[in-house]
Amino acid sequence: MLRVNDEVCQQFYQYFSDGMSPIEAIRFHENKFLLEENFMGLANASINPTHNQIYYLHKCWRDANLGSSINPFDKLKEKVLFYESIDGMSPIEAIRFHENKFLLEENFMGLANASINPTHNQIYYLHKCWRDANLGSSINPFDKLKEKVLFYESIGTTVKVHEDHLWAVLLVTPLMKRNHHLFSSKEIIFIDSTSSCESSSSTITILLSATKVGALPLAVMIHASQSIQNYINAFQLLKMNFPQCFGGQDYPEVFMSDDSSAEKGALAAVWPEAKQLLCHFHVAQAEWRWLFRTRCWCKRKNLR
Repeated sequence: MLRVNDEVCQQFYQYFSDGMSPIEAIRFHENKFLLEENFMGLANASINPTHNQIYYLHKCWRDANLGSSINPFDKLKEKVLFYESIDGMSPIEAIRFHENKFLLEENFMGLANASINPTHNQIYYLHKCWRDANLGSSINPFDKLKEKVLFYESIGTTVKVHEDHLWAVLLVTPLMKRNHHLFSSKEIIFIDSTSSCESSSSTITILLSATKVGALPLAVMIHASQSIQNYINAFQLLKMNFPQCFGGQDYPEVFMSDDSSAEKGALAAVWPEAKQLLCHFHVAQAEWRWLFRTRCWCKRKNLR
């Protein structure tokens, strides 16, 4: 059997570093020969290794990068300092990371000591305290947000707030401001809302302009609920602060949205001149729901 070329070995190590499994690396490497119509190369084991050789290369890569399956702790110890430098862990990531430090030290008594290895409930409580101190309370997040408005303004981001029980926050970044002047921003604007976000169960609504490079955002609004008045509060923030954000116009030609009556009612109240259309995905979705209702079973028979 021919020895694998050193350059080819490095190619396969790079495939594995990019996240390919051995079988994906095999297919990818063989397809390169097929694209070049290099059928002689396909049969040359020095530049197109056999499956056994590739699995051996994968084992060597795993041992070098992830540690031996017999003793993985040596490699893990090398990476502990790197992991400790990473911020932004979720509670469950923090739990696993903290427990792994005890396992590396083989400190099994420490694992059972809640004073140095807190319970899950204690860690989630600590996370809540951290959130309240750094991100603001879920009940009243505006105090913390007001502290950060000056910072956001220093980087060119506009943050506007409507404060009452139906609160709303408008967020417009420098990229979004540039998109306001695009010709496409005066044509079709797509609106999409995602509910029950974060611990506050708030709703995030985003306005997108359809361009040749894909959808580009115009604004993001965070609001308390999906009621019509709450949508109006959010849309009014955009209209008051960026009245001509639709390509230099007061309103776009078309708003494309889902079948939310509250969202559609708010759009009609704030921008009555704009035409409203239902996204074709939601048209198909509504049709399938109608077809699969129990009371439509006899009609479905007629459609076959």
